[in-house]
Amino acid sequence: MFINENLTYPERDTIPKESSLTYDNGFYVNVVAIYTDIVGSSKLLDGHKRPTLARLYREFISKAIEKSYGNSQYITIQGDCVGAVFNVTQEKDMNFLFNIALSIDSMQRELADKYRKQSINFGAGIGMAYGRALMIKAGLKGSGINDILWIGDVVNHACHFCNAAGRNGYVNLIISDRVYNKLNSKNKEHLSRISVDGLVCYERDGLSNPDNCVIVKPIA
Repeated sequence: MFINENLTYPERDTIPKESSLTYDNGFYVNVVAIYTDIVGSSKLLDGHKRPTLARLYREFISKAIEKSYGNSQYITIQGDCVGAVFNVTQEKDMNFLFNIALSIDSMQRELADKYRKQSINFGAGIGMAYGRALMIKAGLKGSGINDILWIGDVVNHACHFCNAAGRNGYVNLIISDRVYNKLNSKNKEHLSRISVDGLVCYERDGLSNPDNCVIVKPIA
């Protein structure tokens, strides 16, 4: 049977309430995704005690969540990665959300300074993207085990930029071209056009650091 996707998955201007989701429906919505994870987390296991790393992981994850908490209802933890999905309804929203990404970057640099004193080379990558996603509920009916999934390039690109940031000469914050296009001129001044695996994106210029620890002041 032919299914009309537009009827099955209607468009929404804002993220609908979670209570409106069932296992049989879904909604298309424009969102911003910001993902951040620890650079070289597997290497941290070499030469450092597990309780020390547990303290670092807990501090990083709690602070990353804190930066998004209250502005996103959809925050997830996947290993050492924290992801958040946000509503975008006005032009000014993008600059506000970009400031959240900047605050996460500032936080990771503060942690880098703190843990460097303990001979731990800490750094975190941050990826930010904007686009259309299909929001669905997935899980096992009747079990209480379910989650919200965001299907589309926006989350994939945010994760991809997050995994590239702070590595191989890239700085710790990378944003998509669609985010860049909606920023004000002040924020654009500090961004340089680059490419990550063929994807056009932008990074904060002049912040590359081979030790994966950004040490300059944040954008005012």
